[in-house]
Amino acid sequence: MRPIDFEADVSHSETSTVPERRLEHIGEYPITEIRSTIEKLAEFLGDKGGILRLYRLGENSKDMHSLFCEAFGFFDEPRKNRPIFERFSEEKAVRLWKHSRHHSSYESRNRNKELYGGAIRTKNGFIISCSGMSEQEDEAISLCLAVHLCWLSKEEAERISKKSGNAVFKRLLKNIS
Repeated sequence: MRPIDFEADVSHSETSTVPERRLEHIGEYPITEIRSTIEKLAEFLGDKGGILRLYRLGENSKDMHSLFCEAFGFFDEPRKNRPIFERFSEEKAVRLWKHSRHHSSYESRNRNKELYGGAIRTKNGFIISCSGMSEQEDEAISLCLAVHLCWLSKEEAERISKKSGNAVFKRLLKNIS
């Protein structure tokens, strides 16, 4: 695994969902490799589906830039569920961005208000947000992708998963290591 040196910069407002140009790489990682990793993780969880988003935080974390929004796996009712998962994945990321001291959207979750866990902040200024499965599965996919891309160490990811009581993360991590 290679540490990332972010070279692509695509600017967007906090609510933008579609990049202005199509990226082929995020740092040294081809988008195809990122997609493949996400699909492998979803397959291990039983061919479930969801939406995964990547954001790059701007200077001093005053803004965030949408880099990637991808549907993965299988939906039971794609036309019905996809817009819901897109909204939740974006909400988790924006909420985490606004709570600058949090490492996971789990830290500000409120199920009564439909505010769920599943987004994580990386040490190098990214937010990965996943929605479509259980909160633990969403967070586990986000954490495993961050470890795979060297955006978090295994130890950092384990600290985040421990805080949220995530029992899925370690099982899932074994499948990409």
